[in-house]
Amino acid sequence: MHDSSVRWYTCTELNRSFKSKQAGHLKTHKATVHEGDGNWFSCSEPDCVFKAKQFGGVKRHKAAIHNIEVKWYPCTVPPSCDFRTKQASNLISHKVAAHGIDVTWYYCSSCDYVSNSFQSYFSKHIILSCFPKLPSIKN
Repeated sequence: MHDSSVRWYTCTELNRSFKSKQAGHLKTHKATVHEGDGNWFSCSEPDCVFKAKQFGGVKRHKAAIHNIEVKWYPCTVPPSCDFRTKQASNLISHKVAAHGIDVTWYYCSSCDYVSNSFQSYFSKHIILSCFPKLPSIKN
């Protein structure tokens, strides 16, 4: 059943087929697809043509591409680890991989297998390798 009282907002540029029941969606479409109807924030670095609809997009671009206004996360493990990253999650991964810090180890009780990943490795090891070898329990 169609409601004839619904007003559709249709894009008329370049024979686009975009339409929406909300004027705001058409405005966003025009701004992102046709670069009209709105303010754009541009990267201020020489010869860079990057632009974004929100200032946060330019800020992330500058940090990722031009290393401007970057919050660095340095590794603090002594004696002299010089690793640093722009993302906190990468620092955690580095500490686990390079220094074995904040790692939970899983030890197989049937063999010498050890893993720091329960989901990916340890549980599969138990099921595929050691579980078939465990003695059966008789009632």
